[in-house]
Amino acid sequence: NLPFDTIYEEDDSMDLGEEKVETEGIDGIGRKIKASIYKEGEEINNTNKEWIEVEKEPVNKVIKVGTKANKDNSTEEPGTNTNGSESEEPKENEEDKPKENEENKPSEKYDSDIVYIDGYENGMFKPDSNMTRAEVSKVLAYALTKGLDENKEYVSNFTDVNEDAWYAKILAYMEEIKVIDGYPGGEFNPDKPITRAEFAKIVSLIDGFEENDRDEFKDVKTNHWAKKYIEDLAKKGHVKGYPDGSYKPENNITRAEVVTIINRIIGKDKKFYENRKDLKLFKDVDKEHWAYMDIIMASNKNK
Repeated sequence: NLPFDTIYEEDDSMDLGEEKVETEGIDGIGRKIKASIYKEGEEINNTNKEWIEVEKEPVNKVIKVGTKANKDNSTEEPGTNTNGSESEEPKENEEDKPKENEENKPSEKYDSDIVYIDGYENGMFKPDSNMTRAEVSKVLAYALTKGLDENKEYVSNFTDVNEDAWYAKILAYMEEIKVIDGYPGGEFNPDKPITRAEFAKIVSLIDGFEENDRDEFKDVKTNHWAKKYIEDLAKKGHVKGYPDGSYKPENNITRAEVVTIINRIIGKDKKFYENRKDLKLFKDVDKEHWAYMDIIMASNKNK
């Protein structure tokens, strides 16, 4: 069965194969959909390519299976934040990961002993899952700021933040210290996945943005709205990018990437976590995962 709740990317240039399987259902916005799956004989990365030809009411389209469509491909800053686009998740060996034997530098500005993120009730951490704008705001508020008063009443001006929502106080606080802002219509979109560009802006503002003229990443163009924030973090050594010299600003940032960058900023030291038997572990993160130590450090105290 096709996942009809997924929005797929159009590809009018594809060649359809001869094998065909008929199926039908309802797509994510309630339209009737009929699809023919075609399998090409050519193998790519040891897997067969599959295409589907879809008939949607009232529009007929040919679309590609497995690639989510970008709802907004803009690289311009709307108001003060960009509307991030959906992207394929980076492969595990392409993450913004620490180099072998790389040590985080001690920080006098932040508390390196803080536990600022946790897993899920089922014992999972979901390292490769995205984080929402609200979730990241909460993590950054606790990890990188010291002014949040749990007893103080904060008021948010965002039109889509209900005062009873779990993130209402966090977002109002982050808004008050001027490190987050919303969209031209006054929304914050708290449940929207946050991109690496949006993440960089918030972190840079919290950390004390400093202008520079670097040109660190090949895919962060001069006119990209978040270039100055990304380059600020790169100059400070907080972000490293990918082995191919890219930063992938429009990719949604993953939970593993978030903790790796924050740990680098606050100076988490892995020597406090090695060979301990009292650590909280996660059943979906083994020692072979590239971010294993960063996930452990983010979710456990030094001692």
